[in-house]
Amino acid sequence: KNMLMLPFLKKVKQKKGKGRFTKQMDEFQRIIAATFRMVQPLMVLLGLMLIFFVVYCYFFHLLPLSRQNPYSLQFIITTLIGIFILFNILWNYLNAYLCSPGSSHEAMSYDSIQSKLEQYAINRANSTILPNGTATNTTNKYGKT
Repeated sequence: KNMLMLPFLKKVKQKKGKGRFTKQMDEFQRIIAATFRMVQPLMVLLGLMLIFFVVYCYFFHLLPLSRQNPYSLQFIITTLIGIFILFNILWNYLNAYLCSPGSSHEAMSYDSIQSKLEQYAINRANSTILPNGTATNTTNKYGKT
């Protein structure tokens, strides 16, 4: 089978066994990942506690010190802007925590990378670049030219 083989992929495929250092690093990474899985919810709660502490200080300590009439336009606008900012902080904080970080290209297997590179090379070989810069595919639906 004639395969497109890039030099950096050859090195990846040649690694057969794991050395002692690699096994220790794998174990270390596993321990760190387990630790962070336990600590992560506590850090999120700490962040929420800090946000609500600032809100508490503002509404129950700083706002009464301003001695403004609670029905004045300035007081209402200031309070609405503060609530809007609070909503945005909470929205973005919780969305950052709840969204998946996605996947890495490093996690792809060697075979999937190889097949994608082969397909790219085949598509590239079967296309013709026209003078206006557009590419046309010279193969029909059966893969023949």
